[in-house]
Amino acid sequence: MLRTQARLFTALVMALIIAVAAIHTSSAQQKPIAQQNSSTSGGPRIEISFDKSARAEAVTGMVYVAISRDNQRSPIEQASPTGVPLFSTSVEGRAPGAAATIDG
Repeated sequence: MLRTQARLFTALVMALIIAVAAIHTSSAQQKPIAQQNSSTSGGPRIEISFDKSARAEAVTGMVYVAISRDNQRSPIEQASPTGVPLFSTSVEGRAPGAAATIDG
């Protein structure tokens, strides 16, 4: 029972992080291309963070970003070797407001 609750909580936190990433990504689309591609590799860069009102404790785990082709299903459900892009990075003790970066 406790393990199921932990998995449910982890899934909820990941869904929240993905939602915040989607909002952050949509606001990043409004910036000029030169500002979007500011990573050291010169490629795309996504920064994901969460507010302390969502979770006051630090987060350890994986952060995922999936980019949807349509709104028919969630982006994670569309991810596959030939499906939508899915990116991830590990985070350890990531505090609220501290961004996790996915880049080239």
